[in-house]
Amino acid sequence: DAESVAERLIQLMQQPADIEGKTLSAQIYAGIGLFPQDGSEAEVLSANAYAAMEEARSGQPGNICFHSGTVKLRTLQRQDLELELKSALETGSFTLNYLPIVDAVSHEVRSVEALLRWPDSVMGSHSTSKIIGLAERTGLIVPIGEWVLRESFGQLRAWHDAGWSQMRLAVNISMQEFSRPDIAPRIAALMLEAGIQPEYVDLEITEKMLARDAMTGFQVLDTLKALGIRLHVDDYGTAACSLAQVSHSPIDGIKLDNSLVSAAECCAQDHAACHAAIASAHALGLAVIAEGVETQKQADGLQAFGCDMLQGFFFTRPLEACAAQEYFESGQGDHGDG
Repeated sequence: DAESVAERLIQLMQQPADIEGKTLSAQIYAGIGLFPQDGSEAEVLSANAYAAMEEARSGQPGNICFHSGTVKLRTLQRQDLELELKSALETGSFTLNYLPIVDAVSHEVRSVEALLRWPDSVMGSHSTSKIIGLAERTGLIVPIGEWVLRESFGQLRAWHDAGWSQMRLAVNISMQEFSRPDIAPRIAALMLEAGIQPEYVDLEITEKMLARDAMTGFQVLDTLKALGIRLHVDDYGTAACSLAQVSHSPIDGIKLDNSLVSAAECCAQDHAACHAAIASAHALGLAVIAEGVETQKQADGLQAFGCDMLQGFFFTRPLEACAAQEYFESGQGDHGDG
């Protein structure tokens, strides 16, 4: 009976709703705790139902999960992981790696993408997606994201001082950070603190974030654009983002998802899709970066399509800051090292 009630509630709550002229829909999950086996007191029963709901969120929208001993164990594991994340943030245990982005023709390094490396104590047997998901649900992704911005901005300043004055930096922004009303002044303050100019910073957002901001007339993206930074859509070609949203947005470029890049070698249709994505972006005046380039054939094909920049293990794997500078100085960006 409890499951059928949950199903009816989910069906009703997932129905689209018109709010201020916009059609919105919610993703609903349900957790169920049964009396008395899952708790004979309201507080315990409620906590166990909540734990089951958190477990349900690991599945598809509409998922229903009953509480069990396994659910409780996973909840305790998540709590331990949350404490480990907080501890790592407080002790400065996070590190950054940098993945170069090279010119598609000359293979000279034009930019680097900052990549967060989780401490070994946090990773353990946990997947990166699980850690990121927990950080997002608990709100820890916001202070972690601020640490990434501050650290990478400082590193960019160091490279500029060392003579690499035209080097650019790409940084990913999470949905939680993107949703904060103070995102633009916060990023502006961090750039000022590091002493870097906004025109050397590329912020990367997802297609979902672009689609969300399109519903409010690109309010967030416009404020970020006003700072003087460049905006790129990461993992392009993997989500429900319309070409109309892209064309009317203030973004400067797209990053083709590696699945689209690798698939271009498989069949004529995928080959054509990759070519079409690059051509349509150029028609809109957008720069195109291809990520996940792993072979000479992919690099040559993307260059032939007119792709502007390339990124991937064909050139190098992510590097620590000192190794990245050695990579710049050695000129290894002029050729792939496998």
